[in-house]
Amino acid sequence: LRLGLPDGRDLVLPVPGGATTVKSGVLRLRYDAAKTTDWTLSGTLDGLKQPDFVIGSLSLDGKGRVLHLNSGSARIVGAMGFDAAGLAFRDPRLAQAAGTSLTGRTVFGWQQGDKLRLRQIALRAGDLGLSGDIALNLQGLDLAVDGALSLTAPDVARFSGLAGRPLSGAADITLTGNLMARSGAFDLTGTASGRSLGIAQPMADRLLTGTSDIRVSALRDRTGITLRSFDLQAGGLMASASGTVTSKATDLSASLTMDDLSVLGQGFGGGLTAEATLAGPPGQRGFSLSGAGHDLRFGSVTIDPLFAGDTQIALTAREQDDTFALTEVRLENAALSAQATETDVAGAYQLDGALRDTARLLPGFPGATSLTGGLRVEPSAYRLDITVAGPGGIAAQTDGTVARDFSQIDLALAGSGQAAVLNTKIAPRSIDGPIRFDVVFSGPPALSSLSGRISGTGLRFAAPGENLALEDIALTGDVAGGAV
Repeated sequence: LRLGLPDGRDLVLPVPGGATTVKSGVLRLRYDAAKTTDWTLSGTLDGLKQPDFVIGSLSLDGKGRVLHLNSGSARIVGAMGFDAAGLAFRDPRLAQAAGTSLTGRTVFGWQQGDKLRLRQIALRAGDLGLSGDIALNLQGLDLAVDGALSLTAPDVARFSGLAGRPLSGAADITLTGNLMARSGAFDLTGTASGRSLGIAQPMADRLLTGTSDIRVSALRDRTGITLRSFDLQAGGLMASASGTVTSKATDLSASLTMDDLSVLGQGFGGGLTAEATLAGPPGQRGFSLSGAGHDLRFGSVTIDPLFAGDTQIALTAREQDDTFALTEVRLENAALSAQATETDVAGAYQLDGALRDTARLLPGFPGATSLTGGLRVEPSAYRLDITVAGPGGIAAQTDGTVARDFSQIDLALAGSGQAAVLNTKIAPRSIDGPIRFDVVFSGPPALSSLSGRISGTGLRFAAPGENLALEDIALTGDVAGGAV
């Protein structure tokens, strides 16, 4: 069989998918049943062009035997291979992933009424390798595939374009089971092992340092998908999930354990466990998460002491208009509590919080500080109206909006507090007394967006190192562009 035009022009092939042309091609099959049981196959194809890709040259070779069985049927066995060079893709992301060459080899066997069995499959594209054994079988209008395949990627950077971000490290993936190519039904188990993986996200990259492993077992049939098991282990993180997803309902559960959060980066610490569920009919599913932290740390000398010991976290949400809306968020430990609860008004939440002992942040001011108010989710912003009250005349009222992408803040903040909040910053010097503030934050999230007035009367200042003490101080400062 020959392809090509006598004048050397490209030949347009009658195939779907746009204009597909070829410069030339030859396919030779040699077999004479009267003389031998052996067969050979060879072929070449040059200049194959399609709108999305080009193959510069393709060579094909094979050989085997036709075995005549006692049943009267024949069994064909053999080995096949191909080499493709000059690969080029219009999409640069595919070009990076696939490379410029592809080779393949396999041993096969087939007889009428049985499966086509491909063994010792070996495909290579640069350093990317695919190996395994599979069997193909036509079942009506569908193609059944079963077997095992393994993919080896010594450098996953080649997939950076497809992922849309820089990737690094090595990965090995294995799939075992069966699937139906047309219907999409499958029964598969898989493993994936990564070595020093990176996704250009510092926190995730630290978690993926070393070896990371995934094991999954799943089934898809006419009723839906059953996730028998999913297990992930990476950098001290252990996570698992299982459940079902059908056209009538979802029922998924997951758990996570991380004994040492310090792997996430400097300042982080403590341990965390969490469990989550997603259940209900489509469009009405509910999500819930509950977790417990122990000695959580975030790298703040002010905040970290508030999370000493155990901290309980809970969150619930409901599906609404193809997204999920929070219904409640709760956080509680020995030092503080915080809660946001959905109200009867769509997109509106009641906010409540309490710092059980204000002296944890402001020494000398024992007693609780409370926070109450509301938050409303608007199309482009979050609208806040919050009141804070605490010991020693601490009181504040804030209202306004924060853009949903946090690019713009428009808040008014007025109230009173204690100058002693500065003492941890100026020690061993100290300042005491009431202060009042009336400021506006308008603009991007930066100090330059802050303006207003801060004043204080009856203030006391002490500097022991300088033997200096001042009393009944009155101060007034105007804030503009973040400076006083």
